[in-house]
Amino acid sequence: MQTGRKKYGYYPDEQAVINVIKIKRRARKGASGPTSFARIARELNDEGYKTISKKPWYPQIIRKIIDRIEKPEEVKKTRQIPKPCLGIHDYLDSEQLKKCRAVCPERDRMIFEVLVTCGIRACELCAMKIGDIDLGKRKMDIRGKGGHGKVTRTIKIATVLTRRIGKYLKENRSNAGSKEPVFLNIWGRPMKYKCLLDRIKSIAKKAEIEWLRPHKLRHTAAFFLYNYKKDLLAVKDYLGHSSVKTTEIYAKTAEIDNEDQAEGLFAALNK
Repeated sequence: MQTGRKKYGYYPDEQAVINVIKIKRRARKGASGPTSFARIARELNDEGYKTISKKPWYPQIIRKIIDRIEKPEEVKKTRQIPKPCLGIHDYLDSEQLKKCRAVCPERDRMIFEVLVTCGIRACELCAMKIGDIDLGKRKMDIRGKGGHGKVTRTIKIATVLTRRIGKYLKENRSNAGSKEPVFLNIWGRPMKYKCLLDRIKSIAKKAEIEWLRPHKLRHTAAFFLYNYKKDLLAVKDYLGHSSVKTTEIYAKTAEIDNEDQAEGLFAALNK
């Protein structure tokens, strides 16, 4: 079973737009080439439709979607070339981490701390249930990549973070059941990735670190953890990587960005 980002059209609102595009495409069948794509894009914009990222439609986007509809066997997924190591805008150093914590609003502090301390994926944080956290044993069950289905791994959480999570749950989720989500949006519904992204981007803007995104916090936690443990297999299991080759990026980064105060850096995550 494949995991990861579902193809465009997997969710109901996306499928609704695809159905509109199909109808418009049939009406434009006589007009081939970019002209028909441009007309469809213009009509969608005039009718108030937006892309997933809330941006206007362009002919190139329409063409890609129509190619996937009409010739799915010819559309091949482009394999991403793996990075040899993390870049300077892929993870926070200790000073940047301090800046983010200083400007982080109280509403988002728990979200930020879990991401940067536990190194979990954004989708895993959104899927986290109250029953997945065992404060007594200081452990957290993680629902696998994609945030769906059963628990795939269990990680230990620091004592300081355990106390913070306990306080957060007591103050914000005291009446919630074990199967309810840990984090909610402002309307009291389960948090989705878009909401999480907006909150992290807001922290980034205040800290003047515009490139910061949720996955960069995962990289930060992983980099600090590897510097502390120097054990690729332990970091692999903690992050939930399927292959140690994926984890090697942190070892290669450590060779370039050699941190002499590894223990101090790891401790900085848990302050």
